[in-house]
Amino acid sequence: MEEIKECPICEKSFAKAQSLFGHLQKHGLKQGQYEFDCKRCSSSFNTLSSFWTHQRSHDEQNRPFKCTRCAASFERKSQLKCHEDRDHKGLKPYACYVCGKRFYKKSDLGSHMKTHLGIRDLVCQICSKAFAHVSNLNRHKLTHGLEKPYVCKLCGQRYHQIATLNKHMKKHDFVDTK
Repeated sequence: MEEIKECPICEKSFAKAQSLFGHLQKHGLKQGQYEFDCKRCSSSFNTLSSFWTHQRSHDEQNRPFKCTRCAASFERKSQLKCHEDRDHKGLKPYACYVCGKRFYKKSDLGSHMKTHLGIRDLVCQICSKAFAHVSNLNRHKLTHGLEKPYVCKLCGQRYHQIATLNKHMKKHDFVDTK
């Protein structure tokens, strides 16, 4: 039996991967045109198969290395060490020479520098709008889809993005969307 697949955009579940691919097209996305962001960590993937493989890595049985300070667990000892250094020791050895913001990973500093340099090298293949960060591009891509997964519990109005729903909720004098 095939495992149930979840849409990484709106979290709708599907019994077959083929059904999920059809569903993704409702979001205005074609296979290979989307970065799938892990909601449990900062990883991002350009194929569903690599995304699902990564998701399984979050399962408890695949994570024998346990942090002694919190409930986190990891597949590899090196991941545990990174977690301890970053989250418990607060090590951030890489500093931005423009604003002073510090980062644990050199790649995160490099990504941050795009903001200062005005580099927007991630382009929406639908409308050509450019972004510096993949998370912003992914959020933008939702606006091209037909599906609006964020629903106002008070009036039923639907939105592509949680930020837009939150702005709408203020009209109801109600901020909490959980």
